[in-house]
Amino acid sequence: MNEVVSIVETIEDAAEKKVLRHALGETMCASFDVLWPLIRQYPDLDPDKDTQWHKDREARRAEREVPSENEPNESLERTS
Repeated sequence: MNEVVSIVETIEDAAEKKVLRHALGETMCASFDVLWPLIRQYPDLDPDKDTQWHKDREARRAEREVPSENEPNESLERTS
């Protein structure tokens, strides 16, 4: 896909480039819709698993996790 994007960027005709960039965007969205459920089910297949983007995403996800019932949650405790 990256090669196709590189080739499209070399096209000088602005109208043609716009049409092709739109088609590439649609293709990338469609592939994401297919791949995301697989990556969620099989995280080892994630091609981004070793990237900084992935590490940042996992850190954000961990921040959003709700503590279990057995863990104290200081943010929910009343202060007097």
